[in-house]
Parts: sequence; structure tokens; C-alpha cells
Amino acid sequence: MKLKTVFLALSLASALPVLAQDESLPELSGVVPLSELVRQGVITQAQADQIRGSAVGIEPRVTSKKHVQKITISGYGQFAFAYATGHDDALPNPPANSEFYLPNMIFGVSADIGSGFSTTIMANLGAGFSSRNYIEKAYVEKEFEGYGNVQAGFKKAHFGFEQYTSSRYLPAPNRSIATSYFTSSFNRIGSGVYGTSPAGLGTTRLGLGARRLGVYWAGEIPKIDGFEYFAEITQGYQNFSAPSNTGSQNHMGYSGGIQYTHDLDDGMLKVGVNGTYMPEGNSFSAGGLSQSNSIGAVNPFAEVKYEGFHFIGEFFVANVENGKASYLNGPTSITGFNSGDATPFGGTFYATYLFGDIEPVFRFSMIDSNEAGLNPSVVTRGVAFGGASPGAAPGTAVLSSSGVGFFNAAQSYYFGVNWYFLGDDAKIGAGYEFVQFGGRWMATSFGGPDASEGIFRVAAQVVF
Repeated sequence: MKLKTVFLALSLASALPVLAQDESLPELSGVVPLSELVRQGVITQAQADQIRGSAVGIEPRVTSKKHVQKITISGYGQFAFAYATGHDDALPNPPANSEFYLPNMIFGVSADIGSGFSTTIMANLGAGFSSRNYIEKAYVEKEFEGYGNVQAGFKKAHFGFEQYTSSRYLPAPNRSIATSYFTSSFNRIGSGVYGTSPAGLGTTRLGLGARRLGVYWAGEIPKIDGFEYFAEITQGYQNFSAPSNTGSQNHMGYSGGIQYTHDLDDGMLKVGVNGTYMPEGNSFSAGGLSQSNSIGAVNPFAEVKYEGFHFIGEFFVANVENGKASYLNGPTSITGFNSGDATPFGGTFYATYLFGDIEPVFRFSMIDSNEAGLNPSVVTRGVAFGGASPGAAPGTAVLSSSGVGFFNAAQSYYFGVNWYFLGDDAKIGAGYEFVQFGGRWMATSFGGPDASEGIFRVAAQVVF
């Protein structure tokens, strides 16, 4: 019966052009659904059911407009669990966190229409979508063969090697605390001008590698293999609207970098440096006051792969105008208005070694905010620590579990292991991270009791 059905299917496929020439039948061309053949009386419903159930070598096809040369559908899913506990040297330990979450659930479509023109739309349906737009990246692109490509649209700024490297290729389930502080979404705490505002809280995340709207050039120099450069002009603020109270709605930002990749006999060496300048990156506008503040930063990095070894290292240093923490409310001293410049710095280092399908991982990361202050929110799925009570009077050192834990520096150590089934396309990673926070804010200055936390994470990943 199956041979008879297959013969029927093949006979129909070869006969379609002849049938289409019969004036008694509508014109048929291309891929014709079986349901359409039944509707037009070419075959019976019973014959269609036989073909669906038994035919071999007949596959469904996705068709597109004639001028589209190629459509690529891709994405990846990550499912994770985190358990975090905290220790406070001055206050009762905070409650532990225990949760499942989706770090990323990516679905994307790219279309190549020829002559170097293409477009990409990628959505993230995983964790975090409720607090930002669903769009991971969306841009149109023009390729100039031998010279580079230009992209216009929405994507991450080119700053922070770990930040703009896709999380599916990172050795750890989460990005480091230094990457979070320097590149994730901009945040300033306690920038109000009224007496009820929390005092003394500064610019706690710089947002230098956040997603922005703009024009992105990635170039190469002909006849110099391995050398690449990047130049970007974007909105000076992240996502689609400026953070509140920044006055940054109508200003551009600038990012870029250079890198050189050299292939080794059994590995690869990559070195480079990124830079960014946001003229209004830390600007302040509230209560009738307005102040234009810039953020500028550099980010040298290196990556080495040799046999089974893999090393990644990067360093950050920034200048944040009026970014230091201030202990006074009102117009005389406000973080972001006239509280003094800060020069935070930090870095991250990875070391891994691949034994067959098993890969031990070590990562160290640190931040010194230079009295701008940092919030424990730089740790993904961490705990919340108490601190100085909101509105504490100058000269007091009131600590409360309902306050905002705010520290001058932090360092973290991650120990983990990855198990690869199909390379990065299918893997499971697990590890433990220990994070220390030092120099707690005490309502008027830093230097208070320390705190620490430990986080166990496990994550599974599948890429298509």
C-alpha cells in the first residue's frame, strides 16, 4: 500500500505542470497544498490522507517573496535556578532567595534580500521582559564587502566585552558584578530635592553598554587580517526613553573600539579596547534644578584560547560628573547636581579548561566606586541588605533593615563547571558565587559594616 501511495504522490507531483495547462483547471504553480488539490478536484480527500500518512520524500516548505534570498530563524532558551543567602555584619541577615527563572528565551528572524541588504528582528521572552521592551535587537543592515557593515536600529552599545558577548557563549550562568555596574541599565538612587528623599545615595549603575537606538558601523581594513574597528552614534539614553529626572531626552552618545584577532596553531588571541562618551550620561533635572553631567569610560580587554584553556580579562575605568554620593538633601548638595566627580574602576577575569565535555570555570570580578556607591542589585538574583534609614539626619549613623544597603566596593569569586552535550548548542552549567561588599554607607560617609552573600546557580541551555 505504501509503494502505491508513494507512486501516486510522485505521479501527481510530476503531472501538476500538465494539469495546470488544462484550461478546465485553474493555474497551479510552485508548492501546492494537498487541501488545494482536493478543493479543485485534482485528487480526492482519501487520496490526500493517504499521501499525508505514508508518502516519503515530500517535505513541507516555507516560501518567501521572490526577492528574499534567505530567511534565517534562530534563537536559544535558558532555564535556571538560583539560591542566595546573605550575611550582614551589623544587621539581621536578610531572607534567602530561592527561585526558578528564564535568563533568556530568544527568538529571532533575519532576512537577506541580496546586494548586501538584510534585516534582523530578535525578541527576548525570558526574565526581565516585564520591566523593559520585548525587543532584544532590531536593525536594518548594509554589508560593504571587504570594508564592513552598517546597522541602523536598536541594539547594545559596543562597550564591555562580557556585556556584548552573547550569554550563550559565556562560561558562567550570569554576567559579572563589574559588567553589571558599568554596562547594565543606568540607575541613580536618592536624587530628589525634597527632605523626604533618601540622602546620600549616588549613581549606582552607569548603563554604558545598555541597548540604544542609533547607527552602528563595524569595519575592517582590507589586506589587514584580524583587525576590526567599531564606531557608533546613538541616543544618549538607554532603550526607547530617557531615565526619569535625567534631562537626557535630546542628546547623542558615542561608543566604539578596536580589536585584533590572531589565529594560533592550537587557539586564538584577541586584544582590544572599547570607549564611550555620553555627554548627558549622568545629567540631573528635578524640582526646577537642572545639571548637565557626562560619563566617559574606557574598557581594554583580552581573550586567549589555547588547546583546552580559555582566558578572558577586561578592565573598566570611568569618569562620572557629579556622581559621588551626597549626604545632604535640598539644592545645596544633590547627587547628580553638585556632589563632585567620581572615578569608579573595576574588572573581570575568567579562567576555564575543557576536559572532553567537562569544563571547570573560575571567575573573579571587582568594583571600586570611588565613593559613587553601588547597590547589591549588581548581583543577579541576590539578596537585599539594609542600610542608612531614608532621610537620616546629618552626623547620624542609623542603620535599619528597611534602609537601602549601599556600599563603596565589592568583589566576587565564582567556581563552577559546565557540561557540554553539543558544544554551546546544548549544555548545563552550575556554580557557586561568593560576593563581598565593603565600606557601607552610614548616612554621611562610607566605611560602615560589611556584608556578603553566596549564590548557587544552575542553568540549562539549548540553541537552534
